[in-house]
Amino acid sequence: MAKPYDDGLKQLVRANPRAFVLWLFPQAEYVREHPYELKEWKLEVDTLIEVLVNGLPMLQHIEFQTRHDPTIAERLQCYNILLWSEYNIPVLSWVISLLKDEHAPSSPLKRRIPTGKTVHEFHFESIDLAELLTEDLVRLKQLELLPLLTLTKDGARREVVKQMRENLLAAGRLELVQVGNTLASLAFRQQGHKADQDWLRRSVREMHDLLRETPVYQDILQEGREEGLEQGLKQGLDQGFSKGREEGRREGSLQALRHMLLSAVQARFPTPKLIRQAKGQAAIIEDPTVLENLILKVSLAQTAEEAENHLLNWPSNDDELN
Repeated sequence: MAKPYDDGLKQLVRANPRAFVLWLFPQAEYVREHPYELKEWKLEVDTLIEVLVNGLPMLQHIEFQTRHDPTIAERLQCYNILLWSEYNIPVLSWVISLLKDEHAPSSPLKRRIPTGKTVHEFHFESIDLAELLTEDLVRLKQLELLPLLTLTKDGARREVVKQMRENLLAAGRLELVQVGNTLASLAFRQQGHKADQDWLRRSVREMHDLLRETPVYQDILQEGREEGLEQGLKQGLDQGFSKGREEGRREGSLQALRHMLLSAVQARFPTPKLIRQAKGQAAIIEDPTVLENLILKVSLAQTAEEAENHLLNWPSNDDELN
């Protein structure tokens, strides 16, 4: 599945694996999340969660699908067998289709020899988000499921996006808002809602100003200011108190914005490479306006490659959004 949806969905699961256990497998008890990469095989799965069922351990394996893949059932079977072999406990595999797929595979997958005899029969679970209603997810009262709302049968609407944002912002979950915006863009594009796509782009830009007023942003900003003020006051011992205080305020604002840039990258594209780049670039940018524009561009980026381009080329494109 192409990024940025892959990154965003993994971000949702990492934020709270229990929410996905409650949604997909309510009779199970969450234990822990496992690494996505298999140790003995050069493969990576989307999500792997260990649970307890009737007191016994098993794995809940989830793959997300954006487009129709005629081989998904075979791939699920392959992953299932390899996971079962590596962990030596039972594995139940799921496929979650983000968009409507009229040709989605049905369980079980049966493999037959030329005589017609079935030699393999693989059972898996399948969820088509386009067949669910927003209420199906809302009633679970799990914040980490809210970014999926626009992909449901009745979810590709502006009012759903607005409500999703309001709930997540009220809870201080800025990173989930970014994922929700990305999935909303996917939903509007699939429905051919150009006017809604344009509205989404505008609202994401406007939301940057809105975020400034949230308690979480203000806490981050205040923390940065206090830390910077302390550094500035130390400098003021040599430079004069008033100058140190002024420098402290400026440095505090810069530190808060640097923190926001790193948070935006970690929320949208949490790869070690991009996180290192964000840290490095944030450390050398001294202009608050440039940092603000870079935060917005990373938030709007549709792919990791686009985000990387913004991070590496900020000196030459810092006025594109003006």
